[in-house]
Amino acid sequence: MKKLLYLFLLILASYSLSAQRMEIIGGVNGTTFYDNAGDEGHFSSSYTSNTGYVIRLGVDDIKVGWWESRLTLSYDKYGGGLNASDGGLGGGYIMEAEVEKSLISLGLFPVNVKIINKIDLSMGMEFSALLDESFMGTYTNWNMGSPDQITDLQDKYDSYSAGFYVGLQGRIGYEIKLSDRLFVVPQYVFYFGLSKEFKEFPEQAKSMRHYLNIGL
Repeated sequence: MKKLLYLFLLILASYSLSAQRMEIIGGVNGTTFYDNAGDEGHFSSSYTSNTGYVIRLGVDDIKVGWWESRLTLSYDKYGGGLNASDGGLGGGYIMEAEVEKSLISLGLFPVNVKIINKIDLSMGMEFSALLDESFMGTYTNWNMGSPDQITDLQDKYDSYSAGFYVGLQGRIGYEIKLSDRLFVVPQYVFYFGLSKEFKEFPEQAKSMRHYLNIGL
């Protein structure tokens, strides 16, 4: 967490900070895990969405020459459920789990424009590190002619989630002016994960997150 915070401050210090706008943001997120494997071979998967929250600090109008970009530093709490199975004709395994995790994230948005002086549009990437996780569920292993072997996930794994993440993120917000220096900004943010969410089966699972936030 400290390393990402120091990186955030270092990047800020390296830019021209004239005409900066600081934004404090909070809101809720809805997360769904996904994979691109489909039902190939004997693999199958399904995922459920859970609701979490985010606290975010944003800095707009960071200038590199003539280019204006945006940076964010975020604390994210999110999670979801999964049911995945794989194997062959003689046996297989099934994973059923509920996972919740906390991340610290640095967002870099080289596309940061304003439309008709009220609508903010930002697009870029977010890099995250795992702070904490909790998980529960079962791992069931079966073989033809033998009884199922069911193992509690907390007995099987010391940790389940990946340590680092990267994804694409887009944001659209609408500015409501309260005074010359103060705005309320309702906003929608979408995150599309590019890296794996778990280091255990199903390792190919990634995440998509929808955010409804209020910025000040």
